[in-house]
Amino acid sequence: MSMLDDFDDFGDDDFENPDDFLFEGLDENLPSGGAVGHSSTQNSVISMQDREMSKQLKNVLGSTVQPTGVDEEDVTLDDVPVKMLPKTCLPKVANVVGSVDVGCPIPLKLISHRVKNTEYNPKRFSATTMRIRNPKATANIFANGKIVVTGAQSEDTCRLALRKFVRIVAKAGVPEATFQEFKVHNVVAHCNVGFPVKLEALALKYQGSCTYEPELFPGVIWKTPKPTSVCVIIYVSGEMIFTGGKTRQHVYKTFEMLYPKLLQFIKLSHKDRVLKSIQEAQNASRMEGISAEHAIELD
Repeated sequence: MSMLDDFDDFGDDDFENPDDFLFEGLDENLPSGGAVGHSSTQNSVISMQDREMSKQLKNVLGSTVQPTGVDEEDVTLDDVPVKMLPKTCLPKVANVVGSVDVGCPIPLKLISHRVKNTEYNPKRFSATTMRIRNPKATANIFANGKIVVTGAQSEDTCRLALRKFVRIVAKAGVPEATFQEFKVHNVVAHCNVGFPVKLEALALKYQGSCTYEPELFPGVIWKTPKPTSVCVIIYVSGEMIFTGGKTRQHVYKTFEMLYPKLLQFIKLSHKDRVLKSIQEAQNASRMEGISAEHAIELD
């Protein structure tokens, strides 16, 4: 049973109490102009945002990322035959970006005053930023009624987080807010194939599908055609980053297509090259000895 089956009725019992996110004893006479926020939490919210951004960059873009395992549900997709691929290098979803329309305008200043863990500074950004912990996600709430969520780990958790944000907005003073037009815009995933890749040879053979300009960017950028439309960044270390996919299936199909191609361009280290040359020399000398013995037998 899907984790969303319990949320079809969208009732009060389906969520944590939205009133827990609201401040008590609020004054409806809101100040005019300037940044809106809570001095006791604004600095912590900004520092939290910086920590989350640095952590995400370290986990997704860092060169020290090791091959990661995947959950059991990640390798039991009926649409994608991934059973033949190594489980330790399958892509792992790091971020899902989704949006929803509540169907009415949202007073951002009112929301920022009544809801905890929010930040609103119209001079810097035209949306109110709100965060929740379960599921861990961040929402940008716009005045036209659009809510965009980032930080979810799957499509289901993205949908669940958006439902919670809509419910909080409704409890904060916009009772006509409803959950409408849910859409996933981007699925970001990463993996490590476990071996270094010869990027120059890869880009030379597949010039029509990828670009490689080491003077500007250290990775190969591979773009797949529609309907997947996934952009893949491949580094020499074997690290791969997938962006632009609308579903997890798009990411797995792209990886299934690229993995056999990357196996043709394994980059050997200096030690491996020396060992390979020694082995080739030994094989050659062994073949010469066999040929000499065969010639003596013929004589």
